Parts: sequence; structure tokens; C-alpha cells
Amino acid sequence: MSDTHKIEKGNPLGFFFNPKSVAIVGASSAPGKLSGIILESLKNSGFAGRVYPVNPKYKTVGGLKCHKSIADIKKDIDVAVFALPALSVPDAMEEAAGRVKGAIVIGGGFGEAGLDGAALEGRLKEIAKKRRIRVIGPNCMGIYDTISKLDTFFIPNHRIKRPLPGGVSIASQSGSFAVTAMDELAAEKIGVARVISYGNRADVSEADCLEFLADDENTKAVVLYVESVEDGRRFVEAASLCASKKPVMVVKAGKGAAGVSAAASHTGAIAGRLEIYRAAFKKAGVIELSGYEEFICACRVFGSGQEITPPAGNRVMIITDGGGMGVGIADECLAQGLDPAPLSAEIRAGLKGTFPSYFTISNPMDLTGSATNASFAEAFAGTMNGDAFDMAIVAALWGPPGLTDGLVKMLSEKANAKPVIVCSPGGEFSRKKLGLFRKAGLPVFSTPEGSVRAAALLSRLGKNKRAVAAGLTRGHGLDSKKMNSASINKVIETAKGIGRTTLIEPHAKEVLRLASIQVPRFKLVKDLSGAIDCAGAIGYPVALKVVSPDVAHKTDVGGVCLGLRTVRDIEDGFSQIILNVADEMPMAFVEGFLVEEMVPAGGVEVIVGAMKDAQFGPFVMFGIGGVAVEIMKDVSFRLAPVTREDAREMMGEVKGFALLTGFRGRGMRDIDAVADVIVKLSGIIANIQEIKEIEINPLVVYHRGAVAVDARAALE
Repeated sequence: MSDTHKIEKGNPLGFFFNPKSVAIVGASSAPGKLSGIILESLKNSGFAGRVYPVNPKYKTVGGLKCHKSIADIKKDIDVAVFALPALSVPDAMEEAAGRVKGAIVIGGGFGEAGLDGAALEGRLKEIAKKRRIRVIGPNCMGIYDTISKLDTFFIPNHRIKRPLPGGVSIASQSGSFAVTAMDELAAEKIGVARVISYGNRADVSEADCLEFLADDENTKAVVLYVESVEDGRRFVEAASLCASKKPVMVVKAGKGAAGVSAAASHTGAIAGRLEIYRAAFKKAGVIELSGYEEFICACRVFGSGQEITPPAGNRVMIITDGGGMGVGIADECLAQGLDPAPLSAEIRAGLKGTFPSYFTISNPMDLTGSATNASFAEAFAGTMNGDAFDMAIVAALWGPPGLTDGLVKMLSEKANAKPVIVCSPGGEFSRKKLGLFRKAGLPVFSTPEGSVRAAALLSRLGKNKRAVAAGLTRGHGLDSKKMNSASINKVIETAKGIGRTTLIEPHAKEVLRLASIQVPRFKLVKDLSGAIDCAGAIGYPVALKVVSPDVAHKTDVGGVCLGLRTVRDIEDGFSQIILNVADEMPMAFVEGFLVEEMVPAGGVEVIVGAMKDAQFGPFVMFGIGGVAVEIMKDVSFRLAPVTREDAREMMGEVKGFALLTGFRGRGMRDIDAVADVIVKLSGIIANIQEIKEIEINPLVVYHRGAVAVDARAALE
């Protein structure tokens, strides 16, 4: 958690969104001044609270009495907007102590402006904490609220239009992203409930916004724009809370950020910031949006303010009066992972008794140029009243004279039980109908691609809602009874006692064994004689590996010999490993050699790794294994701990999953065994404090069972 005071129970941010009084500190009537624009916006918006301009230079501003300071105002202030140069803000904040609940600092020149700005922002944080003033900003637009009519956005209304009241609330780290979206939504007459531009988050962060919006009855859905989050663990907690009550969607910008670390493991080398963010979103039950277009799409879907229940599945019924349009929508549905399922014989038979022979009774359904409001209604009732489909896309081309504005009323009445998405493509006449559908509370799009994108988003939200309800987004990891934590900690204490920062392979495998993960029989030996004796005891064939805390990737230095079947093989392998390591890493400390039973051939190699991230905490990775894993990067991530359901979903996300499911007749592999290993490794990283990262590569998966053939671990 950050060092500023955060929302506690009984101390919500409600006063920011329903203020009875607002002070504009630095108010001015001079043309172009931001404070003057804010004052004008408050007048134009219909804000009913008291407004107090503050500036010692003026007696009146904008027709209102101007006060010399906040102390000059006789009543307490809910929100003070500081429209001052950055250097003047901290002192002005001090003067407001005890009189102001919340501050919105719109100006820049703070943490985003180098070391001096960061120091200034640090002072602002200290004052806010000491004086118990909640702060939005700095470097932000503040709040646009269609319920209270508060508007601190300092761009004139003739340049950036304000949206109508609606059901979606927006929280954006970027002010420019927020105002651009607002302007587009206003142009399309798509409503919002609240827009929060929180900027540098000296105090109020995205997590605070989520906690407030979770219980806000005016907010039916939340859409976020984030470049980063302040506190990863708290974000997941707040987002989980909000997503359990309403849809939460996010655009994550800054996707090219560097990886987690230059760690020795493949896991650390592969795990970039975006992958960890996506794991956090999944853990929290948040849907990631691809960018601005999908952001606007989400606002179109939820902007009406009406409740839209996410569908129970991905089956889509397409009804149109244009055959080509229907086929195009069906193709796009398939591309987006939706199922334009064929009509059952029962549905076809029912509709054939109603419709003329020239109607195409299939999915998509083409009602042709003879379509009427009534035929659309009959098609809808005949296909959507049962359980065959989860949602409908209705594409009205408006050519048939039998289509009138009554179609809007009919569809809005039918949309109560299942989502209905409208596509109204075309020119001026069709575009006029968009507003009618929006006014009726229906998501409507002018392109087939847009309508399918909305259907796909709703399908993802429906799947996510079911997962949240079932508790699948909150993993519990390994049952502590199956993990001998005390013995694992003893292994770690022994290694740290001799100054180790990593666990050599036999010790890493001992940790796995103590967590009930299957490993081959093995023994650490010091010399050739010990290797020969051990191989005889284990039974040929065996593998021989160098053991060194300095050698992370043994195969890279020729430190592994496999399939040794005789004493002579052991002797030759021993000599070859010594020569290879001496040549490749002459300064490496060789602790000994690992003699290990050879696992059977024919298994599929996968990788399971886990690390601790400084921001989000422990996470786990799954992918197709082997030495090429860093090249292929066919991997998936989750925050730890995970459930078996999470683990199975992770496996299904990688392209190479087919290798585990009988690709080209090779037979089904033991997916349950892999899921168990993922859960157990996630439990280790989540519960054993001294382990920083741990990795199995490869985990060899058979038709029955999976064996950890190689392992490494790094310590805190």
C-alpha cells in the first residue's frame, strides 16, 4: 500500500461526487484561464452547490464574490479545485487545512516533470496525509459527473462536448484520453455516469476509484484507462470487489514496457510487464480491452444506463433483411470466437409455417426486402424464446418499406431477457435511426464489425461473470496439508547458511518433492566412484549432470549427459562434463554431480515457473517447455495462488496445448497431473517467503503422470 491515507470503511469518496460546495482556488475571469473555464463549466452544467472563487486579486469573478483565501470563506468546503502554478499549490493546500475535505489539483509540473517536480509532489503528499485532505491529481482533469453536475474539466464545452447521463463510469489515468472519449460519446449521444481523470495519483488512485464505483448505484459498468497501477495488490483487491458487482473493463496502455527482471530463469526472461498486468486482470475478474475502439464499444454497450445482463454463452442468432450483411456478420462472429449456431429442425419447422418460402430460414436469417416489423418480431420470437441462443444481432438495412420506427420499440421490449445488439449500417437515413435505438437503451452500431465486437465483449463478460460467481478468479492454491512447509524452509535455511542465493538442482528438487511434485530418483555425488556406485543403485540408464551454483543452464555449457547405460558410459560422461565446464565456465564452482534415473521417452515437455513481482506479488507461468521456450514464448500467466480451473485455463491458452491433447494421434496426456503441478508450484511461491523464483523445465508429461526432470530456484 502506498504511503498516503486511503479509503477506510466509513470514509468514502462520496463528497467528491456529490459536493455541496466547491472552491476554485486561483479563480480568474481573464480570457483563456483554466479557472475561468471551470467556473463557466459549473454554471453551464447546472451544478446546484455553492461555488466560491478564491483569489486575493479580485473582488468578483464570473459574477460571484471572490474570496481572498479559503480561510475567508465562513463555511466548510467539500471540494477545492486548485488552478495554480505547481510551486504555489503546497502552501495553498496548507492554508486549506481543516476547511476542505477534498482537493483536485489540475496543474502539471509535479512527478511527471523530473526530480524537482517529484519532490514537489512528495511535499503535496505529505501535506495531504498530515491534513487529511483527499487529493485527486495533480496533472489531471478532475471530475465530470452527470449526477451532481460537477464539472472540473478545463476545456470549453464548444471544444469538448459533455456526454449525457448514462450508466457507464470512466476512470482514466490520462486526461487527454478521457476528454477525447467524452467528446466522441457526446457526439453519439452515449451517456456516462461519472468520469474521473486522476492523473499522477498523489493520493486517489485507480483502486480508490474502483472501491467507490463498486457501491455506486448510478454506475452500471466501469471502464478504465491505465498506463500503470500504483499498488498492484490493492488494485487486484479493489477490482475484484468491483467486478463481483458489475462489469469492469480496462485499456492497458504502455504495452511495450520491459520485462520483470534479468532473472536466471526462463520465467523471469519471458514475463514482461504486460503479461503480469494481464494475469492481474484475470485474477481480479477484469476484462481487458484492446484499445480506444473497444473502449468506445464498451461505452456504447453500457452507456444507456439500463441493466444489460451478460449472456449465458456465446451462441449468436443473426436476423437481417440483407443476406450479404448476415453472412458477413456470421463470418466476423466466427473470427471473434462466437458461435452463429445452426437452427434446430424444430425451430426451422416452426418458422416455415409462418414465413414465405423466399425467406432464408437459417442462421443468419434473411427476411429479404419484404421484411416488416412483424416478421422481425416473429423471427426473434421463434429463435430467441428458447435456450438455443444466448444473444441476438439484428441488422436492419431499412430498405423495406415495412420497416418503421416501431422496430425500435419491439426490439427494446424483447431485449429484457437476453442481450440484443443492433447493426444499422448505411447513410443518412440509417444513421438517424441510431439515436432512436440508443434512446431506447439498445446497443447500436453502424458497422457489422462493431456489432460483433460488442457481442464478443458481452460473451467475455458473461464468461467472466460466471467465473467470478464460482470463485474461479480467486485462486487458493495448494492445500497446506500437501506441502511440508517446515521441511522446505529447512532446505532453504541450509542453503542460505552457506551464503547461497540459489538452490542447486538437487535442493530445488527436494523442495518439489516436499510439495508432492513427482521427481526422478536422484543423488548428489562428489566423484566418479560415487557416480558409478549411485548409477548401479538407481539402475541403468541414468543421466549425469553437473551441479554448480554458477551454472544456471547446464545444457548450454555441456554439463549434461543422458542415457548412460554402462560403467564405461559413466566414466566417459564424467570426463566430458568436466572438460566442457572447464572450457565454457572455468571459474565455476562445481559442487558435485547429479546421478538421476532416466525418465521414459515419449513424454511432452512443458515448463512451469513461478516468481514474485514487486508490484503484484507472486505469479505462475505455464508453457511448452524445452530450451526454445524463450524463443517461442508460447506461455500464459496467472497471479498465484491458482485453482485447478485456473491451471486448466492457462494450459488452454497456449498454442502448443494440442501437443497434450492427442495431436496427430499421439494420445491424450495427463492434463490433470499438469494442473496439479501448476497449483502446487503456485502454492510454493505464494506461501514460502524465502523463495523468489522457482522453475521446472522440463516437466515431462505422460499419458499418466508428469515428472519434474530439471528444476532451479532463486532465494530472496
